Amino acid sequence: MSGPSVVVVGAGASGLSTALCLAERGCADVTVIDRDHVAAASSSLSAGIFTRSYSERLDVELRVEAHERLCQLERDEGLHLRRNGFLRLAHDSGGLAEFERAAALQRELGVDDAVALDRAEIARLVPDMSVDDLAGALLNPSDGYLDGQQLCMTYAERGERLGVRVLGRHPLTGYEQLPGDRHRLVTPRGSFDCDVVVNAAGAWAPAVGELLGAPLEIVAERHEACVMRLPAPLGYELPSIMDYVPGSGENGLYLRPEGERQLIAGLHSNDLLGDPADPDDFYAGAEQAFVDALIPLLVARMPGFDDVGLETGWAGLYPNSPDERFIIGAMPGRPGVVAVAGLDGVGVYMSPVAGRIGADWVLDGGPRRDAERERFAPERFGAR
Repeated sequence: MSGPSVVVVGAGASGLSTALCLAERGCADVTVIDRDHVAAASSSLSAGIFTRSYSERLDVELRVEAHERLCQLERDEGLHLRRNGFLRLAHDSGGLAEFERAAALQRELGVDDAVALDRAEIARLVPDMSVDDLAGALLNPSDGYLDGQQLCMTYAERGERLGVRVLGRHPLTGYEQLPGDRHRLVTPRGSFDCDVVVNAAGAWAPAVGELLGAPLEIVAERHEACVMRLPAPLGYELPSIMDYVPGSGENGLYLRPEGERQLIAGLHSNDLLGDPADPDDFYAGAEQAFVDALIPLLVARMPGFDDVGLETGWAGLYPNSPDERFIIGAMPGRPGVVAVAGLDGVGVYMSPVAGRIGADWVLDGGPRRDAERERFAPERFGAR
């Protein structure tokens, strides 16, 4: 075993996945440092939905790769995957036609059970749903959800068996450029010299980037979710449901089951809709205005849930890049500094891919496919 010495900043899903990928490829000196502890921030606050329900080839290919990695961790490490299905709703004939094309593409790429549904089929699948305004849906029956904290612990434990050091309570407070393009990372509990530093600090990635002299233009956007209580078990398998139109400029309802008597529900968007949040100072609960917006949408879409009760709510951060694409790759003009950042609210599910691409940059100088470089590399921003 050999390879460069690497320090990964951030013990969330993307940082731990990167560290594990490096160790699995033979990197003998990999350390993860975090200001708090494993999965202390948004990785543990995610709804944890995993789905291959996309319509562009690269998007599907990457999600198929992520899904295969999660299945491997399920087989080898006991990661729990709940396969309740994922249902994406179409509101017009154009949306349904796109879903039919998406289902065909997904089947071509190995998602054998992807299928487009008509309105009647949706009603049979989810009897409590209002379908009058729908043209159809895209169903992925073997998609589902996981626990983000368990995924992070799985990465950490598997990595530690391969020699990765995972160090909590090590906030990055200083940085020195060493001769030979090496790096010294300073924490209150010691310094770490390395050949490569990976900025996988999530919502804190801009602050880490400033210390490293490799700034990142990321907006940490606050998103909320609620746990709802059902009066009785449904008596059928409720899929995770997404009622969001990409590019609409509006939030859309999503929900998924949590056991037999609970739901997790929220409003989702991949677009930048709000003001930046300070990751060191934001309200971690659900505001009343959010609850007031969520409940009517939930009851309108799911009239069978009209007696649902609110239990609790929370907020996490989506780290969004300026063009709403991941930022993964070598930072221009900063040899030995790699970013794995800007994962836009899907960092838990996409962490297997983010970690693999990050490791490709560290070990090979770039990802395995040109399309991954073109879409995700920091160099696309030029001299911002």
